[in-house]
Amino acid sequence: MTPDLADALVRHCPVALSLHGERGQFQAASDECARVFARPREELVRSSLLVLVDARDRDRIQAAWDAATLSGEDAVLRYRLVGDDWIETDLRVRREAAGPVLACASRRIAPPPASAADPLDREALELARSHRDALVRMLPALIWFGPVTPDLRSYKLSYLNDYLLDLTGWTREEWFETPGFWRSLIHPDDRDATLEASAAMMRGERSVGPQYRLRARDGRYIWVRSAIHIERDVAGTPVRMYGLTLDVTEFVAAREQAEALLRELADKTRRILELSAPVIPLGEALILPLVGALDPVRAAHASDTLLRAVHESRARRVILDLTGVRDLDVESAAALARLASAVRLLGVRTALTGVRPEVALRLLELDLPLRDLTSHASLAAALHAP
Repeated sequence: MTPDLADALVRHCPVALSLHGERGQFQAASDECARVFARPREELVRSSLLVLVDARDRDRIQAAWDAATLSGEDAVLRYRLVGDDWIETDLRVRREAAGPVLACASRRIAPPPASAADPLDREALELARSHRDALVRMLPALIWFGPVTPDLRSYKLSYLNDYLLDLTGWTREEWFETPGFWRSLIHPDDRDATLEASAAMMRGERSVGPQYRLRARDGRYIWVRSAIHIERDVAGTPVRMYGLTLDVTEFVAAREQAEALLRELADKTRRILELSAPVIPLGEALILPLVGALDPVRAAHASDTLLRAVHESRARRVILDLTGVRDLDVESAAALARLASAVRLLGVRTALTGVRPEVALRLLELDLPLRDLTSHASLAAALHAP
């Protein structure tokens, strides 16, 4: 059945019938739903049934909803809406290729007597809390949540997992009862940026904050990073904040170590490049001995070094000594030709020495523009040439 057809069939149903995805979002709703839930139908189809449930019943209904979705078994849900109206919903689960579809028939009911609380509901709620706590204990993260004011300017924690207490050493009472406690633990250098990012997360402008340092009881600082989710009611008003904070101290230390190694490697590479293409002044000539392959990085370094030396020394001749070059590939030969041409543009004569037979053959095969270069059998012959 197509979504449009399902919506058309459900909309004109005389009872409060609705279709939902596995996370509770309305996929279709009848006109009668607007009366039962006291909200315009257009507003319902942009929302989730679970968001309409009062905060006092939300955990219990969420657990029952998830259990029905996973098991495929029918369920009857009794809960309060925001505003204390009681609703009873018959839940039916249908499996489809795209995922489960949950059909709900809802109606208003009289509030149950205060002494007649459903023991099954209490049992389901306790089981949901037990599952939550077991899963949270397995997470290597700090989990917390609590209600927020509609303007998102203040909040109060109602839950903290033990990981936070074990990691920082501060007691649960200190976290819950001390005003501005979290703010006071942020490293002074990180405080402004962290508070600004947290305010942006509270406004929904970002979901993950920056890394910052948090002071533990023993005085050491721990690197952490937080994510915040703001739960809103059907009208879009913030009602609760959920947070997850990861200890990233080891990650930061590993990154700093990697950056230090990269800086050390770059420094060593620079020194190796300096040694691989030394410019040797000898009288009016500059000698550039080349050893091994002339890859693009070495070629660029040799060219920069040689041209700078030519400009500073006012040399009249440059001798490129290829005694240490056993072979040339296309890129190396082209780099050599560019180097010779750049030196010639400065008005300096360029000579080659130490050319091996295989290197000479490669230069001829590539037909590079080397006609203005002179070649000598040895470095001594090049130095004594007029």
